[in-house]
Amino acid sequence: AAYTAARLPRTMDMVKRSKRMSAFHHATTPLGMALRDQVLRLSSGERTVGLFLRAFDPVFGWKP
Repeated sequence: AAYTAARLPRTMDMVKRSKRMSAFHHATTPLGMALRDQVLRLSSGERTVGLFLRAFDPVFGWKP
């Protein structure tokens, strides 16, 4: 029970992040697809990539 209580907040955060990224990358409406494509076109710069990677710090930077 202690193990589950300790990991549940982080695990749920990862699930929510995954769901948001999936919805973004697998958009099905024309508007959603256009928005996704435009965001990806504009986000190819080094600074933007750094911001994107920093959003994953809680996932990849986690230490027990």
